[in-house]
Amino acid sequence: MPTPRRSESTQGRKSLHMTSDASTWDNGKLITEYQRYKRDEWPREKTRRTRRFQLGRVAKDLPSLITASEDDLLRWRDRLRGSAETTAQYVSVISGLYYWMVVIRKLRDDNPAQVLKRPKVPVRLPRPMLPRHYELALACALSEPELYIWLGLMGCSGLRCCEIAWAKTHEVEERDDGGGIARIEGKGGKVRAIPIGQMLMLTMRPFLLGRGSLFTRPDGHPWKPDQVSKRVNNFLRGIGLSETAHTMRHRFGTDYHALDADLFRQAKVMGHASVHTTQLYTEVDPIEAARYVESLTVRRLKLHRQPGWIQSEEVRGRSA
Repeated sequence: MPTPRRSESTQGRKSLHMTSDASTWDNGKLITEYQRYKRDEWPREKTRRTRRFQLGRVAKDLPSLITASEDDLLRWRDRLRGSAETTAQYVSVISGLYYWMVVIRKLRDDNPAQVLKRPKVPVRLPRPMLPRHYELALACALSEPELYIWLGLMGCSGLRCCEIAWAKTHEVEERDDGGGIARIEGKGGKVRAIPIGQMLMLTMRPFLLGRGSLFTRPDGHPWKPDQVSKRVNNFLRGIGLSETAHTMRHRFGTDYHALDADLFRQAKVMGHASVHTTQLYTEVDPIEAARYVESLTVRRLKLHRQPGWIQSEEVRGRSA
């Protein structure tokens, strides 16, 4: 019979060793100092706000993070509700907090978060916007130059909503052939070089004359990422499409891969740290795959004579 885990009252307090000032660290102080430590890794306000919300929820469920035991964290993990992806994010956040607490600040000598296991997150399938829907969206946006450019940047260059919102005029350079290169800071504060086609650059030229943000709202202030996403999604719903802005980035990933099978180069173009992420944006064309399978079948089976039990349509017709 397995030995039951000791309860909090008998287990944690004897084996828990903290520094002399650790008892003065309440949840508020811990979270504030941890966020200060992670400031460079969380350069964007949206990221900091999300992590602050997640840490706040953890602190609400665990009133004393500094003294929490393995049992406390396991019970907290059992109370989590939501998708496997959401649970994995919370486990990652609290694991990072205790790593900082133990390894960096040395507030305690044990890491209770080591008992937490990240759930297996199902692999997401690519969700590219249908080609005819993308063409419809572009056609319907012709009367709105800014929106038309956004759709073009999403579906033809793979830009995210946040990258469109954060783009500056000085970050877009025109090439000798009429195309362009945008060196835009994206997720995680990483800068990547994004090619822009000649036809889209021609449309963008009036927007490149000013300084500061490439795209601004009617009140002169720059767009925020969620505002770009909301505007595009509302536009798509208004013309009868159920897809979202992000599906155009999936459309770009799929179309680009059909022209260039180098996943490493595509990952660089799309701003992915791993080609595994790029694969989530790349849908395999079943018609193209069928041609490869047919070619392979002919190549393999033509080396053999047809077995006697395989009859032609003509033979089967006569026997019927």
